[in-house]
Amino acid sequence: MSTKKNLIERWKPYNNLSLVLKKGTGFDNDGLDYRGFPFADSHAKKNIKGIKLEDVNFLYANFENCMFTKGVFKNCVFETTNFKEIGLWDCTFIECKFIKTDFQNAMMGVNTVYQDCVFDTCKLKGKYFNFGSQAKFLDCTFSKCDIRSAWILSVIFENSKFESKFANIRFSGIKEANLRGKKEFPATFKNCDMKNSMFKSLEIMDGAKLENTVLPNQESIRINDDRTYYE
Repeated sequence: MSTKKNLIERWKPYNNLSLVLKKGTGFDNDGLDYRGFPFADSHAKKNIKGIKLEDVNFLYANFENCMFTKGVFKNCVFETTNFKEIGLWDCTFIECKFIKTDFQNAMMGVNTVYQDCVFDTCKLKGKYFNFGSQAKFLDCTFSKCDIRSAWILSVIFENSKFESKFANIRFSGIKEANLRGKKEFPATFKNCDMKNSMFKSLEIMDGAKLENTVLPNQESIRINDDRTYYE
């Protein structure tokens, strides 16, 4: 049985992990096997551009502080993957599973799309964590995730389900969008289900868009006539 240590150490013979990732070199005949892939520990530049991967297993892989640009991932599994402090630009994730993935202080995407993805027991938090800008989460599920310390602005969640804890979160409204620039827009939730989530220290600013979205059955208060606050 492969251990985490063994999965990581098997990559030592490869001198250029950047080239390995780009060429799609793997070990498993039933799909590329990047388990334990220690990219963040390599001497390669941390910018990963234009890769397209399908049916890849990234168990225990380490991409801390890496930058992804124009990457496409389909039906990939990111289990116990280190995504701390990553940045994503113009990327697409289709039918991917993020299980116990650590997104602490990560930027989940600028012009990035998550389609039919599952986030299970993930860490979506940190002083610098954010869901990105101009990002879209379509038909996604967030189960048992720790979502905290983030302002959600210029992000769309559509047909998505949340069964997670939100703490110290702001759904930004129209005023904040206008202050940031012409391309920005309020936090947008369309046809989303949050009824089985828990809100703590969460504020919904006036102008945030919640269309056909179900919120938790919790008490809230109005503050300064411009926001709804959940203690």
